[in-house]
Amino acid sequence: MATLIRRRETYYARWWEGGKEHWKALSPNKLVAQQKLLDIGKAQKSRRYGDPVEAREITWTELAEKFLGYCQTNMAQATRERNAIVLANFNKAILIHRLSELTAELLEEFKVIRRNAGIMPSTINREITVLRQAAALGKQWNYSTSDLGMVKKLPVPKKRPVFFTQEELQIMVQKADPFWRTVVFLGYHAGLRLGEMLHLEWQDVDFEKEQLRITPRNGWNPKDGEPREIDLHPSLADHLKAWKPLCQDHGRVVPWDRKTHQFSMMFSSHLRRCGIAKGSLHTLRHSFASHLAMADVNLVKIARLMGHSDISTTQIYAHLQPSSLKEAVRRLVPINQAMPISSNGTPQV
Repeated sequence: MATLIRRRETYYARWWEGGKEHWKALSPNKLVAQQKLLDIGKAQKSRRYGDPVEAREITWTELAEKFLGYCQTNMAQATRERNAIVLANFNKAILIHRLSELTAELLEEFKVIRRNAGIMPSTINREITVLRQAAALGKQWNYSTSDLGMVKKLPVPKKRPVFFTQEELQIMVQKADPFWRTVVFLGYHAGLRLGEMLHLEWQDVDFEKEQLRITPRNGWNPKDGEPREIDLHPSLADHLKAWKPLCQDHGRVVPWDRKTHQFSMMFSSHLRRCGIAKGSLHTLRHSFASHLAMADVNLVKIARLMGHSDISTTQIYAHLQPSSLKEAVRRLVPINQAMPISSNGTPQV
């Protein structure tokens, strides 16, 4: 039997089924949560005794609102904002009235529309993933949905990471005000992601131990949920010491109270002012890893600095390492005492 449990501002349902423990976020409102708990109990009973529960119809607008509410509770701010943009893009391209109208055929049509609009395959794949997530939640909530399992992602060729040169980084710093100079330093000298920059607090900057700490916050976790420490590069340390008095009224190193996608857009504007036609904010992080690889830093160390849970993610920088495979093989100690070979190809004893 499911029980109602409150954690912080949200009520959850907790129950055991099939030998596994299940948790589900319900609502911040207790009455709404209690009603949803009853629905879970009914669904449990129907699964146990074979009494099928008829799926209900829901409008696409209502489902989208419920999905974004779910995102608000369970996802990071940047992910929530991106998902909202995906739904808006879909609504501009395709008109549907009910969730059940979201079919595999319709998603294929959406893929064609977006591709013809010049959208990159990787972006379209993310959009399809979000739409399938929304439909999957609708099915979990017992709303009538179509099978979207046959919708395939577009092939995305693996590309080597784009990174900024030392000259481009110098131009960025020279033409930036102190705020954007801080962003460039954090991206290049520490390899921080956007979310990590925006959630970095001054208490995470340890000038004495010369370290930055990436730690979870209330409502935010680093990607892969792993906290980590990054040694403070001397240039970054000097800049942060000069920057701190300018924003000492803020707890965060990069004070920003607008949408995260606006942050990325404004940095792209800075790149254009610098005459740099490639890259984005995330390219600073690629530059951090790429320049470390070119300095022949071990990929395992780069993975730890980047916060990669799987070193295969870091392998995209392997081609930049000056230590080639050929050089690696030549490090083997030679065997000088080789056996003489007879004319018939057998070793002579």
